[in-house]
Amino acid sequence: MDLKKNQAVKFIIRPLNATSDGFATYTTCGGMIKLFEKIDLGSYPSCSDFKGKSYHFNGDEVGIVIKFVGRPDKVNRDPQWFKYDIYEVLISGKVVQVFRENLEPIP
Repeated sequence: MDLKKNQAVKFIIRPLNATSDGFATYTTCGGMIKLFEKIDLGSYPSCSDFKGKSYHFNGDEVGIVIKFVGRPDKVNRDPQWFKYDIYEVLISGKVVQVFRENLEPIP
């Protein structure tokens, strides 16, 4: 379930940008995924969790995991909630934070 530093990943983009629990893990704009430099661990889930510069990706870019950032404070620590773990990822020269829910390792 964990992703490792320097691991190649691709995006998992679903028709709805919410998890089965109803929490948004990314935003969309013009059919593209919009990712931010930071996801606020202290406030997620709320209405202003995504911070810093935002970047648009079409979803087929490959990223590289830089590091594990953490799990939001309001999310259960039980391992079954791993989908809310946040990773810092380098994509197309941009560093963004992405939920595990939206990353698939590339072997």
